[in-house]
Amino acid sequence: MMVASSRPRFRRTTLSIAVATAMALTGQGALAQSVVVTTSTPSVDLSGATGASFGPDASTVIANVTNSGTDQATPGNAGVVNAATVQTWDNANGATTAGSISGAGIQNTATGNIGGLTNEGVISGRIGIDNAGNITSITDALGATIGTTSGGTYAVKNEAGATIGLLIDNGGLVVGASSGIALVDNAGTIGTLEEDGFSSALTANTQTLFLNEGTGTINQFTIGPASRIITENGSVFINLGVVNGVTVAGSVNTSGDAIVNGSTTNKTAKMGPVSITGSVTTQNNGNGGSAIKNYAQMGDVTESAGATLNGSTAGSAAIDNEAGAAMGNVTLDGTSNAMGYVVLNKSTMNNLDIAHQAMSSGDSVVLNTQGAAMGTFTTDPGSTTATTGGTNAVVENDGTMKAAVLNGNVSASNGVAFWNTPTGNVTFGTTIGGSVKGTSGLENDGVMPILNVTASGDVEGTETAGVELNNGTTAVTVDGTILGSGDADGLQVTGSANATITVEGSHGAVSATGSGNAVTVGPNASATINITGSGTVQSTGSAAVQTGLNTTINQGAGTSITDSGSGSAIVVPAGSNATVNATGLSAGALTIIGNTNATNTNPVIDVAGSATLNLDAIVGASSNGGAGPAITIESTGNVPVINATGFIEGAITNKSSNDLTINGNPNYTDGSTGGMGQMGVLTGGVAGQSSINNPNSNLFFGTGYVALDDTVNAPSTTVRSGGNLVASEPVTINGNFTLANGATFISQVQAGSTPTGTTSDTSYGRLLVNGNASVESGSALSLRPYTAYAFVKGQRFDLVSASGTGTYSLAGIIASAQGYSGTVTPQTVTQNGRTDLVVTLGDTPVTPPSNPSQPSQPSQPTQPSDPSTPPAQPSQPSQPSTPPVVHTVSALTQTSVASTNGILRYTGWNSNGLMNAENMVLATQQTGTARQMTQIGTQLAPVPHAQAGNAMLAIGDAAQGVVADRADAQRVAKQAGVATPSGVTTWGQAFGGAEQRGTTAGGTFGEVSGSNLAFGGLAVGVDKAVSPTWTAGGAFSYANGQSNATGDASGQHLSDNAFGLTFYQNWTPTSGRAYVDVSENASLHRFNESRSIDLAGVSAGSASGRFNGTSYGARVETGLPLALRNGIDVTPFVALGVQHLSLGSYTESDGGSGVGLNVNGASYTSVRTTVGVKVSKSFETKAGTVDVYLKPSLVHEFAGSPSNTTAVFNGDTTGETTFTTNSAGPVRNIADVSVGATLYRAKGLSLNAQVNVQAGSHYTGIAGGVQAKWSF
Repeated sequence: MMVASSRPRFRRTTLSIAVATAMALTGQGALAQSVVVTTSTPSVDLSGATGASFGPDASTVIANVTNSGTDQATPGNAGVVNAATVQTWDNANGATTAGSISGAGIQNTATGNIGGLTNEGVISGRIGIDNAGNITSITDALGATIGTTSGGTYAVKNEAGATIGLLIDNGGLVVGASSGIALVDNAGTIGTLEEDGFSSALTANTQTLFLNEGTGTINQFTIGPASRIITENGSVFINLGVVNGVTVAGSVNTSGDAIVNGSTTNKTAKMGPVSITGSVTTQNNGNGGSAIKNYAQMGDVTESAGATLNGSTAGSAAIDNEAGAAMGNVTLDGTSNAMGYVVLNKSTMNNLDIAHQAMSSGDSVVLNTQGAAMGTFTTDPGSTTATTGGTNAVVENDGTMKAAVLNGNVSASNGVAFWNTPTGNVTFGTTIGGSVKGTSGLENDGVMPILNVTASGDVEGTETAGVELNNGTTAVTVDGTILGSGDADGLQVTGSANATITVEGSHGAVSATGSGNAVTVGPNASATINITGSGTVQSTGSAAVQTGLNTTINQGAGTSITDSGSGSAIVVPAGSNATVNATGLSAGALTIIGNTNATNTNPVIDVAGSATLNLDAIVGASSNGGAGPAITIESTGNVPVINATGFIEGAITNKSSNDLTINGNPNYTDGSTGGMGQMGVLTGGVAGQSSINNPNSNLFFGTGYVALDDTVNAPSTTVRSGGNLVASEPVTINGNFTLANGATFISQVQAGSTPTGTTSDTSYGRLLVNGNASVESGSALSLRPYTAYAFVKGQRFDLVSASGTGTYSLAGIIASAQGYSGTVTPQTVTQNGRTDLVVTLGDTPVTPPSNPSQPSQPSQPTQPSDPSTPPAQPSQPSQPSTPPVVHTVSALTQTSVASTNGILRYTGWNSNGLMNAENMVLATQQTGTARQMTQIGTQLAPVPHAQAGNAMLAIGDAAQGVVADRADAQRVAKQAGVATPSGVTTWGQAFGGAEQRGTTAGGTFGEVSGSNLAFGGLAVGVDKAVSPTWTAGGAFSYANGQSNATGDASGQHLSDNAFGLTFYQNWTPTSGRAYVDVSENASLHRFNESRSIDLAGVSAGSASGRFNGTSYGARVETGLPLALRNGIDVTPFVALGVQHLSLGSYTESDGGSGVGLNVNGASYTSVRTTVGVKVSKSFETKAGTVDVYLKPSLVHEFAGSPSNTTAVFNGDTTGETTFTTNSAGPVRNIADVSVGATLYRAKGLSLNAQVNVQAGSHYTGIAGGVQAKWSF
């Protein structure tokens, strides 16, 4: 570019001479073309010209054309007509090259060849630059103008066959407001067309800013980063020819279609890759439009990160690929928002990839119309594809889509997220690795052979379903989550669809958190549901799985199907056919079909159609929290067989009239089986037994081992041949029962069980039949341990009990006890109005020797003559063999021996607990230890009753000691010079003590368990000196004692509330050198006792009772006080006491177990002497006179042992179990030491405190007291 002021002036002079010469030669008027160049010249300056002409052809070469002024053509002419070769052309800043209203600013003819044309001023005309030849480059500088707003049609027009190498505009291309057609119209070839400035077209007549005609070719069309283009009407760029590349780096805002390739009649136009790095937006001003509209052939479309590509009104699109068109790959890495579609494909499109954000407020984000074809549709991780209004699907496929890969967030405000319509075909299926959410997350009404939800995938429906499969055959794999919220199901298979659904991996889950089902299979649809790994199917609504026309559920090990709301885990509606194959529990995996809501009363499996149930799983309610039945077969339902190889918790109810068969686990299991323990179990779980309700048909237990822990309600219950019915506790069968030929009833005996063969046995398997019972010949009864149990001789097991007729084919019943070599004999027993089948364990059979052949009859012998010698002595026969000896053990103490011998004498049938205890003693006697026998026997003995006498003596001695202390204190006070009151003296003393008695010696059978006693009480009394030498008084005492047995009797307890009355008389001569104390007492004791009974099979827990005791007696003590030096007094004394004790009888409460005791009363008399000495000293203090003393003594018991205790067990109505236990013998010699002090104050008040310690053989005791006295 040249600045006008610096240009050489000679050029203008030279040009003027040449022009003048030319005009003279041609005779043309000066007003036609003021500048005409016909020969080559170095330069031409157009300033002041009224038009110019260069030529006649390209042979005329002009090195440089400049214009620093104004070149205004005359009417009808172009500003410059160029047929020559111009190497450079500079229309300087402020210069004007103007054609007339009908002319061009610069007209480059077919022979014209312009090198580089730079416009810094104004080039105007109807067409700013009209090129029919060749222009290497056109640069429209910032602030310059090409074209005119007054009647201009084009700013630049490149005619057919013409070439422009480079066209760069910085915002100066203009056309007329009413006449403008396009800023640039190319019918020839443009190498690069680049708009870098501001361009606008605001009138309805403007078709487009840039137009590439059908004959035109543009190698690269670019809207630069600084460009801003606005149109009120029309497009920004229309291509009807060939454009090899389009780049939009600036801002485009239009109300029409922004970039258009082809037309409805032009399907041959070609547009190469389209790159959007800036913004292309169409506005909603009533016209609407698409950002990119393709009618023909278009290459890849790429929206870069940070770019924007928006459509406008509903029906428009950010990218619109019209019918008959073809488009390459579409990649949207930026932001695309529209009221209409983001991508609308009506024809053929390669892959579509949304990597950031694509949203629509009025239409679908992506619509692949019917008949259209699209490659793989992908949303990248972290991207958002969403509708923000309306009810349209986010992605709607009506045509063919190669595949869909949804790894981003696909969300519909009020519609389906991904909809494959009835005409849609996703050829290679859909993969979801992101979040897909709508009224339905995914709906397939067309063809979708595969749906894969990966571990990171999450599909949610809020109204209908997370996934709807309404047509075709689809293989669904779920490693992630399919969810229905609100009223939506998790996954629906409806219409005529057929789906194979595999829920797998560590995160695979299909669930419904609202009122919907996790999986719903419609009445005309079919599905196979495979649950593997740690997969779960869970709902809070009506059902986890609702089956359809044909549904197979294959539930793998460790998976779960649960309902945590108010529905069922599996529902089979009327008309449906279902097969449930649950596996893994027997192998140790926790496979669950259950209801987990504690208030849910619906069945876990509800069958109103037809079903086959193969259940190697935990099926039920109680262990999972629910309260409803495990399986319900409705009146319309038909379940011929339940293969219950796992664990069914809760009721099984069959409301139909179809027979029901329940098969068990093929392997025998018990409580010691590893893994998940016993299998084939029908139970109520932690809630206890449940029930099998089969009121309208026959119930059969078929093959395998069925562990029955339910009450059976059925008209007829039969264990078929080959079947094994197992029970480990009593079960009730309401109806008739048959154990068929070839069938087996296995009674599992619990550890520590004490079977008695009565109707009240609880610790082993029994059948309580409220109806008729039949045990056919050829059937088997088998006793087996539940965990570990040793069967012993003498035990009785009541296995079948019938309230009606009991038909037991005894001769043909095969009875056995596992591990027991003796006989097991069935027998019929009638008891309590029932007919029972009982087996008894007998002796081990001894095989007799084979019978010798019968000797022949000898012939009649002849009469012998007298023998000369006597006949030989016959030989001694051999000793017969002795049968094997069963070694038994006995208890170690007399108490336990007596109680166990008593219980072993029981032969009755009426007491379950008593018989259980008897059988436990039998088992322990033959297989246990002496220590175990001792522990059992001691628990069964009346130990508290034996302890009661000791408690009475201890509390009575303490109360009498209070009175003795009172008399002693009066003598000490007198000796200390304290005035003796003449009136009534009132006193009170708190006392208490504790003693420990060890096990009493006596050899193996003489030992008696020890005890610990603690007591405390209060005595109050009054006395009066009735003469100078006699004092008389009385005292009342109350004490409470608690005695706990020790050793084997631990857990046996006695409490004593003792009420005592004592009268006393004291004689002391006036000399004070002797005394005699006499007392008489009577007391009442109210005892409460309890015994802890912890024997397997005995349900007492504890036995307890109440009884009374009384005692009365007298005591005499005499002593000789001796005064020594230093104020020390020594008083030797001797005492004799007699006490008679009586214990009442009582009957324990034992909860009906029968092991409580009816205990007889007992009484005995105690005679004791005491010899001792008291050493005391008195001294004066500020508080008063204090007397301290030490009193050692020896106590000797003369009387025999307390009487023994006799008792009989409550469950024994005949008295055959009566037994007697020895009470603990008295402690014959006790060393007793007392230490105390008394404070005497004025006004008749005194305080006394003492501690007493005793020790003897297996005995220690400590007692104490505090006394207050007030005399008045």
